[in-house]
Amino acid sequence: MDLSEFVQAFADGMKAADVAGPVAVNQRSGVPFRPGIGPHTESATIGLVLAALDSGRLPPMEREVPYPRIARQKCDLVVTGEPGWAIEVKMLRFRGDNNKPNDNMLLHLLSP
Repeated sequence: MDLSEFVQAFADGMKAADVAGPVAVNQRSGVPFRPGIGPHTESATIGLVLAALDSGRLPPMEREVPYPRIARQKCDLVVTGEPGWAIEVKMLRFRGDNNKPNDNMLLHLLSP
């Protein structure tokens, strides 16, 4: 599997997970959000995507693997077979849950 195939499979899983209409709940207020993957946490979204995919489309992998020498931080996905990738998933949301523009989103995406 090459990177473009992996990205396409993951994108297909995101679409399938979103169409299924999972409902996230605001942790502070307990109010449910509108259905879809948009308001889910990064970790929950990855789980929904992987669950929505046919497991044969992706290589074997582990989730939330601690980085060497930085045990508190974890890599989102590590492909354990070939080609042996470490993958960080970043959620890009241009609007917040209040439907207002999220002006500093690119800072989160491009920050080291």
